[in-house]
Amino acid sequence: MAAEVITNSLKYNKNQTYLIFDGESCNLNLVSTVNKIWQLGFLLSTRDEIIEERNIYINWPDLKVSNDAARITGFNEYKVKSEGKDPLKVLQFFEQYLYDPKHRIVFFNGLNFDVYLINCWYRALGLQFDYTKFIDRCIDVRSLVVADKLGVKFNNEDNFLFWQYQMLNVIKRGLKSSLASSCKDYGIKLDKENFHDALFDVYQTRAVLFEMLKKFEIK
Repeated sequence: MAAEVITNSLKYNKNQTYLIFDGESCNLNLVSTVNKIWQLGFLLSTRDEIIEERNIYINWPDLKVSNDAARITGFNEYKVKSEGKDPLKVLQFFEQYLYDPKHRIVFFNGLNFDVYLINCWYRALGLQFDYTKFIDRCIDVRSLVVADKLGVKFNNEDNFLFWQYQMLNVIKRGLKSSLASSCKDYGIKLDKENFHDALFDVYQTRAVLFEMLKKFEIK
């Protein structure tokens, strides 16, 4: 059983559970209900064990994915229609994990993208999204990558959420902090053909997360 989550800390806890997720959507528009998640991948994991794995396709009745977006994300219309689940039922299922206070929420650049994408999901269903239920438990792995490359340290006197936003908004020429470049830089095996598959990206994010925690965790 996971110990109480200390949201402003990266203190080592071998029993801590991490909900690591990623979504593939129609486009990059983060303010439109037209942008819908059609694939949700997530892992529930501790440092040493994957507890649960989910790869869920979501079948929206009015889903429209451009040819370019389909090419980049590997969108398969037949698979989504044949295997896709009801958007509301998937959201309700995912909420059980997202809003569980025991889990740290993990993503790659999620504070700048996935959180807003979930909001689009709620709005498309005519629902209200309350990000305050989980935002203080988030670990955006990209923020740790940026900090590591800049030599910026984190300590418990900092507000971790604000610190992450500071790192995510750093603009520096030559600074590479994508998931693909991070895997390459930290010696994590790459499979370029599967990048932008939600579940594959989740596994890559998990690998980078634990490389970063070796550097940033407070023992």
